[in-house]
Amino acid sequence: MMKKFWIPICLIALAVGGFGCSQEQALAPTEDETSLDVLKGRHNAPPQYYSTYWTAVGTSIELIDVVHGEAIPYLDDVILDEFPGRGLSAGLGITFDVDGSCYYLTNWLIGDNPNLCELTKIDMTTGATTVIAEIQNHFSGSEIDACGNLYTVGFEPQGQNYGYYFSPLYGDKLCLVDKYTGDVTPIGAGTGLDDVMDLAFDSEGTLWATTQNKMYTIDLDNGEATWVSDITNVPPANPEESNPMMIMSIAFDKHDNLWGTGIIGFCEVCEDPSPIMEIDPYSGEGTLLGFNDLGYNHGGDTMPTKVRIAHLNGDGDYECKTISLNALPAHLAHGDFVPGTDGHDCECPNDEQGRRMVR
Repeated sequence: MMKKFWIPICLIALAVGGFGCSQEQALAPTEDETSLDVLKGRHNAPPQYYSTYWTAVGTSIELIDVVHGEAIPYLDDVILDEFPGRGLSAGLGITFDVDGSCYYLTNWLIGDNPNLCELTKIDMTTGATTVIAEIQNHFSGSEIDACGNLYTVGFEPQGQNYGYYFSPLYGDKLCLVDKYTGDVTPIGAGTGLDDVMDLAFDSEGTLWATTQNKMYTIDLDNGEATWVSDITNVPPANPEESNPMMIMSIAFDKHDNLWGTGIIGFCEVCEDPSPIMEIDPYSGEGTLLGFNDLGYNHGGDTMPTKVRIAHLNGDGDYECKTISLNALPAHLAHGDFVPGTDGHDCECPNDEQGRRMVR
């Protein structure tokens, strides 16, 4: 796995420090600005928005540059199709934990067990993957909340894809997945949605979902989805094709701007590549930023640039601090920990930010 070291200097800089931008900078555009104007004009660091895309040999990860409307190859072929008996890899999105760790639910199609999904952890520096557990179900749109809980939805298209996608155990239910064991806890009787494409938490802890160019919220207590808006201004596919362009990846940044990428659904003669958009989740209004021509694009997430830690003081007590993600290894070596990670609950002493995730 070769990381693309030719990523533009500006994007490398944001990955290691966000251009030195502090969280005290403007959280929202003025009346005459868009959030993209804020990123360009006030030098706020763009979000580290990563998405997955399918290639001829497997699944890769790209970095979405929302400022320039481009997709940049990041990690090649992190999941390969050649594994014996596994068929085709069809992971439908990555998600980042509160400490920046990357998790991926990989669905395997057509192979010896077409219901198989693997919970996988990906090293975003090297591309190395670690399979944590095998699950007898297909899932779509994984997302981790501010307390480190991993949510996903059973993937159960009705009469599509030649019967290769199944969710025999959990149907279209919202599910809580133990990210260390793979144990699945279904929530409620079902979302009521066919074919959820991606999930995203905003800073207030509301879970959003998209499918068929629509935006929904999902209740974490009963798993039911509620329609909010239809996404507008998504570019049309070629008139010769029946499949439209569809938003397949959504992610909020730390200012609650929602970014999205789309695909052309199995389109063979489409003229334009896939769109990169900014979306108002409440009105559905979409703004086209550019196009992604890397391939069959799907779910993604924004990596945190800062992380909330419980810092060990000299007197043996802990207090909550927010640090840059690249400083985390030194703090962990000091005896600090990240609330919401293995062995630690979500509470953090003297936490003025509550449970909001810092991205």
